Amino acid sequence: MSYDLFVFEPQDNLRERKVFLAWYETQTNWSPGINYCNPKNASPALRAWYLDMIGTFLPINGPDRPPIEEIEQSLSADYCIGPAFIYVAFAGSNSQNAYEKVVSLAAKHGLGFFDASGNSEVWFPKSTGDLEMLHERQESDPPGRIARQMAQAIERGEAVQVKSVEEFVQQILGMDKDPRT
Repeated sequence: MSYDLFVFEPQDNLRERKVFLAWYETQTNWSPGINYCNPKNASPALRAWYLDMIGTFLPINGPDRPPIEEIEQSLSADYCIGPAFIYVAFAGSNSQNAYEKVVSLAAKHGLGFFDASGNSEVWFPKSTGDLEMLHERQESDPPGRIARQMAQAIERGEAVQVKSVEEFVQQILGMDKDPRT
C-alpha cells in the first residue's frame, strides 16, 4: 500500500478547506494529454522541490528515472507532476522518512503541503520560511475518491463491505453459491 503526499503552489483561495479539497480532486483527475512524469510541467518552485526530493527518493518513472538496479537498492517514489502540484506515492514502509523530507523541502521552497494518506492536514508556507497548518480532516469532509469508488462498487454488486476478517471469510465462502438460491 502506498503512502501519498502532495505538494502544491499555494494560492490564497486554497486556504479554505472546501475550496482546497475541490481543487485537489480536480487536479488528481489526471487529465488526458498531460505527461505527468515530466518535471518540466511544474512551476520553478515545484521543479526545485522535485530535484531536491529525487536526491533521496529516486523516481520510478519519468526522464530522471535511474536504471532499475539503482531503484531496487534505494528509496524510491512515484511522482505525478502537474503545473501546480506534485503528487508522490511512497512505499508504506518509508512513510516517516517521506513525510519528514516532503515537509522540510516544501517549507524550503515555499510550497503548500497536503497529507493525502494521513490526517488530511493542509499546510501553507509562512513568511518566516516555516509551514503552518491551516486545517485537518473534518467530519464534514466529502469522502475521498477511494471511498467513493468502493461505495459505487458495492452498489453495483462488484464488491462487498465487511466489518471483520471473520465476516470476510464468510462472504468469500458464500461466493461459490448461486445468489439466486
